Amino acid sequence: MVAIAFLIGQTMKSNANWAEMLHALEAFRKGQGHCNVPANSREHAALGRWVAAQRYKRSIGSLAQAQVEQLDRLGFVWSLGQQAWEKHFKMLADFKKRHGHCDVPAGWSRNRSLAVWVLNQRHKKKIGQLAADRVARLDALGFSWAVSRAGGKPPMAADPKPVPARTEERIEERLYHLGNSTYVQHDGKGRLPGELRKYVADHNGEFPSYIPLPVCPTDFFLDYGKRPERKFRWKGKGRLPAEILEYVAENMVLPPHY
Repeated sequence: MVAIAFLIGQTMKSNANWAEMLHALEAFRKGQGHCNVPANSREHAALGRWVAAQRYKRSIGSLAQAQVEQLDRLGFVWSLGQQAWEKHFKMLADFKKRHGHCDVPAGWSRNRSLAVWVLNQRHKKKIGQLAADRVARLDALGFSWAVSRAGGKPPMAADPKPVPARTEERIEERLYHLGNSTYVQHDGKGRLPGELRKYVADHNGEFPSYIPLPVCPTDFFLDYGKRPERKFRWKGKGRLPAEILEYVAENMVLPPHY
């Protein structure tokens, strides 16, 4: 009986603490306009850790559905990937308002991030990896899953910038996509990384698709829900920061960079 009473007491304490933290998150949202408390926040250290814990608990299936629904009502962001998708969807909606359609050119230099994101949505749907709710939202926006140049409106000028062939004269860092959100970085010099070498051997000498990396020192920005965005400096050569590789693996596009 003592053990049962102890467990009941612990459960009540845990529920009270969860309600207290939820109230703190509501106050944070009222002041900041969002629920994205950074895990390393100094001003809101306990709340930042709690928010990170809720994301982890949901990922392993240990967060009660009622708790998930309470957080959803606050506009809780469960992953950076979700936040990035919403950001690009808004960009696409704005693009449609200006141009009357959603056919962002593949080589559109004015917003390369959006151009690549649009291509990724088509690719993900084609291979069955785009969530049904996202397909429905894009459909409602008038998104074209297969853009045809025959008939209809003429395509926008794409101001293309063709990628040079892989030659000794031109060295270019690339992130090769091996599938299943796996990327391998290679600078075009020396022996290919093992995973990339195996892919080429398994595909009759053909290289996989890739994302070209900037050719000069670059600042990448990740939005953790608090301004200013966190900046990651890359020298233009060598390994990318782990946080950038994680973002690419989840979103199939480089984060905003300048």
